[in-house]
Amino acid sequence: MKHGLLSVAAAGMMVFLLTSSAWGKDVDDLVDDLFSKPTTQPKDQPKDQPKDQPKDQPKDQPTSKPKRTMADLVKSIKSAPDAGTAGKDYAEALKIDPKNAKLLEAYMQRMWHFEKHQIAYYPALQLTRKDPANGQAWAIIGYFHAMRGNYVRALEPTLQAAKCMPKDAATMANAGSLVAWYEKSKPQPKVSPEVKNLLEIGKMGWSRTKQFSDAYSSYGKKLGDLNKKAEKLTNDASAGKKKVGSLTTEYRKLEDEYRKKYREGVNKTKERAKWRNELSDVEKKLRAKNTADLRKKRDNLRNRITQANKKIDGLRKNVSSLRTRGSKVGKDLDAAKKNAKKLGSQRITMRVKLDYRRPGEDGKVEAAAPTAKPKPKPKPKGKGKKK
Repeated sequence: MKHGLLSVAAAGMMVFLLTSSAWGKDVDDLVDDLFSKPTTQPKDQPKDQPKDQPKDQPKDQPTSKPKRTMADLVKSIKSAPDAGTAGKDYAEALKIDPKNAKLLEAYMQRMWHFEKHQIAYYPALQLTRKDPANGQAWAIIGYFHAMRGNYVRALEPTLQAAKCMPKDAATMANAGSLVAWYEKSKPQPKVSPEVKNLLEIGKMGWSRTKQFSDAYSSYGKKLGDLNKKAEKLTNDASAGKKKVGSLTTEYRKLEDEYRKKYREGVNKTKERAKWRNELSDVEKKLRAKNTADLRKKRDNLRNRITQANKKIDGLRKNVSSLRTRGSKVGKDLDAAKKNAKKLGSQRITMRVKLDYRRPGEDGKVEAAAPTAKPKPKPKPKGKGKKK
């Protein structure tokens, strides 16, 4: 019975497979459909939603913050609470436009406000190429070099700052000090013809301000005093060198004479020792046989030894005197060398330091005091006009 049912079922399946081609499908496709895995979609997931998107995330939610514009970044730099915050905003703005004049100026001013002079120097340097009329940028460059003692490199930017900001008191004072330094230094520093021209033209107008004229005269006086002191030190150093030379010559002569006398005394002592040995032999012979020749030889040797004793005593005194004189001259020579070295070091380190001011912190300039005119002599009394 069971075998009959299975045969009927198999026959029915074969008929179905054979007749299925009329529905537009081949047998192989039907077999694939029957044995392939079901690809059903979950009921709670929409058909048009990506698989990796969370269920509760809206379609229009932004994935990142909106980018700030150059104007936003410049405004943020101007109000930055510290140098680090301003630096981050500046780095972000550089990606947009690294040569933007407003950006360079804002960052320069903020770093100057936080007294980060070295950091402010670099945007100031770029800003002078972008905007040559920006006096603050020139002033910052001049301040940067002057604080490091490089007055040659500080001269041109300071003069440019004075040209662009003639009403800034600190800038005019700095210009006055640098102009005085340039004009009164010996030898005069080498600068370009453009800087010389700027100095000559600008000085005529700048000298009318109190800050420029006061700084110019003050530095000029300090430099004049320095030149006098330097001249005195130069003369003293020259005299010290001469003294060292003369003492060195004297010391060498004493040293040579001392060695000569010392060797002479040593040789004389050896000669005396030889004569003493000969005298001892002669005296032994005299005790054995007293002859006139031996007595004469004995007396001659005694006379030589006596003369040698006197000579040796004189040489000892000479050597002792030379040793004392040489010791004194040697001490004087050491003292003269130390003094000459000290004078030489003072001559090298002497320099007038500029009283360089931070630009923009001393307010506006004042007019220079007018030069006092000489009072007219009073007319003598009692001499009226003749009728």
